[in-house]
Amino acid sequence: MNKRKVFGVGLSRTGTRSLCEALTLLGYKTAHCTVEGGGLINPDRFADGEYDAAADIATAGQFEEFARLYPDARFILTLRDLDAWLRSLRGHFFRNPEEIERFRAPGDPLCAVFQRAYGARPPLEWSDDWWAARYSAHKERVFLHLVKRLNHLLKLRICEGDSWGPLCEFLDEPVPDVPFPRAGTAPPAEREPILRLLECEVPALLNVFGSVPGPVLEVGTGDGLFVAQAATQFPGRVFDCVDSFKPAAPDKFAGDRCLWEVNVPCDKFPTVTLYEGRSDDILPALPRKYGAIFIDADHAHDAVLADARNAWRLLLPEGILIFHDYFSHDAVALAVETFAAEVERSVEPVVGTMAVVARSGNWSFL
Repeated sequence: MNKRKVFGVGLSRTGTRSLCEALTLLGYKTAHCTVEGGGLINPDRFADGEYDAAADIATAGQFEEFARLYPDARFILTLRDLDAWLRSLRGHFFRNPEEIERFRAPGDPLCAVFQRAYGARPPLEWSDDWWAARYSAHKERVFLHLVKRLNHLLKLRICEGDSWGPLCEFLDEPVPDVPFPRAGTAPPAEREPILRLLECEVPALLNVFGSVPGPVLEVGTGDGLFVAQAATQFPGRVFDCVDSFKPAAPDKFAGDRCLWEVNVPCDKFPTVTLYEGRSDDILPALPRKYGAIFIDADHAHDAVLADARNAWRLLLPEGILIFHDYFSHDAVALAVETFAAEVERSVEPVVGTMAVVARSGNWSFL
């Protein structure tokens, strides 16, 4: 027997996959982001019983049509803290640049789906303001269209901890005796990979690594996305990584150890070693010297200065220290300049927010 139709009408990166998995556990035949040749979902797939439920960008763009076709349907608007949503979306598109290109390409099915959900094609350059405006407009669009049937609409914040209770009460379903699915989320802490490097900085940093011999040390490895890329480009080269995976302060972000292990599996990257702990404890005990040390950990002035001093002793004679966020964080800049004065070296700009202090004193980025 077919169930009542349920449509998740939240935008991507708001817990839609978790919602689909939860609906499946409740016995619904569920589709996640069903995109067809023309870009939009064929409503007949619900009418003939192939699906009882769906969620993600396609249903977010077509919910008005489904509301007309299924007067008794239920709608679930998954929401997320705006800053967390923007951060998650930036990270997703950073890792999947081909997807944003498809959203912009006329004639691509994903472009039609995106325009139905967001009202326009995405901009060429990332803009928090543009995406935030689209997020707010979509939420308003859902409320305005369903204003006369708000008893058929549930707001659900899966990424912030909502689970079986409100969902099962809304759908009049018994609560399953299994944990609520968390597909890539872990409330209340964020588990999204942190977007640390600007797009232009990645090839530049790889070029810097290629300009000096010896092992590489990454202080503040985050979720391991960059070291995985670097180890792929330089197979056989030794990479050591340091991270405590704990925020330096309550309002600061931290990497995720579980995501690091997913992104940097030991069988695929045997030359990458992780040292878990505070950099001021780990660095003095490291056993080798390095050609390049990339520092992108705690951005507090004293922490950056301590990392620089500890890392300096680990450099090979031709080695270099690379500091991230030198041009975007005053505390980092002041610490780097203080350190450079101590060791009587200059600070050399690289690309984006990065700068280098070289042990030999004659390094330059061309």
